[in-house]
Amino acid sequence: MSAAASACGDHYVIFRTVDPVGSGPAAASFKRGDADGDRSVDLTDAVYLLSYLFLGGPRLPCDDAGDFDDSGSLELTDAVVSLAYLFLGGPPSPAPGPHDCGPDATGDPLTCNTVCQ
Repeated sequence: MSAAASACGDHYVIFRTVDPVGSGPAAASFKRGDADGDRSVDLTDAVYLLSYLFLGGPRLPCDDAGDFDDSGSLELTDAVVSLAYLFLGGPPSPAPGPHDCGPDATGDPLTCNTVCQ
């Protein structure tokens, strides 16, 4: 018997996983501007973001969602631009926007582990 034949032989190995093939974790998705994670963009999102930034409030469920202007960082301007959108007719946030769920199309250091539907 050769070394190659004894190493592999004619055996098959079958792997079984808990999840079916292709059912891995869903990609993170969010509504840009939804800082508090309640699936809507409103006044409470700006307040939640300001509380986190300046008062030691709770962490955002999805940092990307709090980045209203998609600058790649959470800042005072995110709350200001959000309020301008809500009350002064300012422009909506960049994709995925305040109305649709989706992933972050821009590369930045902010993270998101939520899945929005």
